[in-house]
Amino acid sequence: MLTTITAMQMKKPIGPMRNFNPIKVARYEKDCWVAYYQRRWFTLLRLLIGLIRSTYGLSLFQAIRAAFPATRAQLAFAPQANDVPKAIEFMRQFFAQTKAIHHEDFDPIEAARAEVSWWVVHRKFFGHSDRPEVTEAVACAYATAYNLPPSTVWEAAQYRAQAIVYSDAWVGSARNPDSPLLAKEEAALIKSYTALKKAVS
Repeated sequence: MLTTITAMQMKKPIGPMRNFNPIKVARYEKDCWVAYYQRRWFTLLRLLIGLIRSTYGLSLFQAIRAAFPATRAQLAFAPQANDVPKAIEFMRQFFAQTKAIHHEDFDPIEAARAEVSWWVVHRKFFGHSDRPEVTEAVACAYATAYNLPPSTVWEAAQYRAQAIVYSDAWVGSARNPDSPLLAKEEAALIKSYTALKKAVS
């Protein structure tokens, strides 16, 4: 007698990198952006550990190890006279670690280039992040990290670009930690990560 395998039995389980909590990840990312613009680098490192652990499903030790190159990438990119190749190399190290842990099917070099590319595009259009170029760059970064077509993650990229608009406005204001702009930013990021989780899982 042939054994019947149902579609449910054949379906691969969702990996840790694709099974994140959108609310938790969004809150961490908003706080990371705030720390970055306030140049609080040790705070950023601490927050990145939480963000990476929550987003990529890593253990505390794995997240700490991955957060160091991720933070060094931010430090390389932050100055006006930044070092984009160095930022890409540090992000390559980050994505290589993540791939080795989860055995995901993506190219760490391409993922690093796409990630830093959206940083470059955002800086170019800072204060005008509603430009389609920003959404396109974010969609490319999402798509490369999860090895998906950009169209699959377009909705998530649109919401993240909206969060960037609020972040830009906050940076250009008094940077009040209680500003309603930060609440709007976090809400947009929650929508972004909710759409992203649906797309990648």
